[in-house]
Amino acid sequence: MDYNPCFEAMHDCCAITTDVSSRQRRVLRCVLWLNLAMFLVELIAGLVGRSTALLADSADMLGDALVYGFSLYAMARGPIRLARAAMLKGSIMALFGVIVLGEVAWKLARGVAPAAEVMSGVGLLALAANAGACSCSGRAAATTST
Repeated sequence: MDYNPCFEAMHDCCAITTDVSSRQRRVLRCVLWLNLAMFLVELIAGLVGRSTALLADSADMLGDALVYGFSLYAMARGPIRLARAAMLKGSIMALFGVIVLGEVAWKLARGVAPAAEVMSGVGLLALAANAGACSCSGRAAATTST
């Protein structure tokens, strides 16, 4: 391939690196397990409480966990696999969106109401889990940027 100064400038500017510290991998693993745990909690609570919102959030947690797992795998294998991880996440979320819309239509047709107490309790737990993940990620980012 011939030398192209424009390509070289773009490569230096927009290079995607896959060198990730062990600390960042640890954070990803932590967030992966947190998402898996919350997936199970919200799935069970959504089924018991007849809550489409909790089922939808559990699907989102599962999608996140799958992508974090695939990202851990892809990190050591290059930017193409990282791009595939992003496509996987988008595809999973689109599929979950279609399923949630079907669930909403089914519940509207049958007049099924969710249990507000279950939704509130699990919603607060999900908020705490997301705050913990954000805090863990923020500490790792602050440590690696100094």
